[in-house]
Amino acid sequence: MKSKFNAYLLVFLLLSVSQFLNGQNIVKKVYLSGIIKNFNTQVPVEDMSDFQNFNLPASAIYFIPDSAGKFKITFPLFSANYFRIGRNMLYLTPGDSLFMELDFNKPENTFFKGRNANANFFLASTPFAKAGSFLSSGENIKESVTETVDTILKISQQREDLLNSYTKIPKEFRMLEKARIKADVLNSIFMLYTYYVYQHKIQKDSLTYYANKCNAIRDSFFKKSSSNFLNPTFLKLVVYRNIVERLVYYSQPKEKIPSAIKEYIKLEELSAKATELNNKDSLQKIKKEITDFVNSTYKTALLKKINTLLQFGNGSLAKSFNASLINGKPISLTKFKNKIIYIDIWATWCRPCLEQMPSFELLKEKYKQNSNIVFVSLSIDNDFEAWKKNVLSRNANGEQWLIDRSKLSAYNVASIPRAILIDKNFKVFEIQADLPDSKKIETILNSLLEIKK
Repeated sequence: MKSKFNAYLLVFLLLSVSQFLNGQNIVKKVYLSGIIKNFNTQVPVEDMSDFQNFNLPASAIYFIPDSAGKFKITFPLFSANYFRIGRNMLYLTPGDSLFMELDFNKPENTFFKGRNANANFFLASTPFAKAGSFLSSGENIKESVTETVDTILKISQQREDLLNSYTKIPKEFRMLEKARIKADVLNSIFMLYTYYVYQHKIQKDSLTYYANKCNAIRDSFFKKSSSNFLNPTFLKLVVYRNIVERLVYYSQPKEKIPSAIKEYIKLEELSAKATELNNKDSLQKIKKEITDFVNSTYKTALLKKINTLLQFGNGSLAKSFNASLINGKPISLTKFKNKIIYIDIWATWCRPCLEQMPSFELLKEKYKQNSNIVFVSLSIDNDFEAWKKNVLSRNANGEQWLIDRSKLSAYNVASIPRAILIDKNFKVFEIQADLPDSKKIETILNSLLEIKK
């Protein structure tokens, strides 16, 4: 009887483990599908969480919609998190299966169906921190400063009423969005002076008056909020991260500031510094600086970032890649070993990249008689025909290459325009080189070519 019971118990345990593992597989994945309009061919799903500034471009998630704008994408997710597709903020939890219709030009005109659809409907009208939150890039600036402040508070109340009208949303999401509303008010107040004087074209002789008036309001708002608004959980919100240092500044007593917030601020500063540095000795110094930090999550994320940067950067042997020529034939970077290689990375949908083109062509022209240097125009377009049409329309000659961005993961191409400079020993001289329109680029190239003026 006992052996029979043990057999049943073993079967039960095996089934339980199987269900648990299957459950784990489900809760660790997110399934997104839908239709998007007015997007570029390659669409990023941006991580907007508190780990955003600790991530490297190689970890980014991208998808390519079909000609009708339809897409499907699956990726792992271990905890609830904020993301962004185009101009739409998203809130996703492990196991979500969400269908969406998004229009880049009209982020408020969205449709969601599936788990947490209500949360994402609410986020469709999320104000942008860089636009001054409730100031909406100056659109809500009124005749007087007082009227503008009243408008900020009125909009924030409308936002809170809208949040309260949603019943089927996650508890944590409601808490975070209430914090976002408060942070958006503070961000709006913080940006009040900048937008007010710009919108009203305030003359120089009146700037001091308005600076004092707006700063007094700012100080009052932040002092009232600093004592009860310092919560590490709110770091998940971009707008909160924008104002957290000022909250810390006004907070009294300083001993009560959560250590997780203090460490986040310092580690985020070091992370930004690490991104700008390409020198391995400097990266090692930053690595030593963070050894005494207690916060394991952000510390671990930054260490991972630095270790990745240390593996490949300035001075490293260049990592070759294969690209396509305009005739469809493949070409390898190794073809130009023993030459200085200047790579200009661009795409047809990138306006700043196209603005760099005349400078790139001029730079190429200046060195056309020097066989020791080669200029590679490297597009990351997904549409071969669109790229080919652009190149032919400009009568662009020389090395015109097309590549899938994923093949450049070692070079951490997060944004474009971007340039990479490789020396004659096939070593990375500058992983983030000066762009073609830079005043310093000729001096740098002449130095590598050993040209004296």
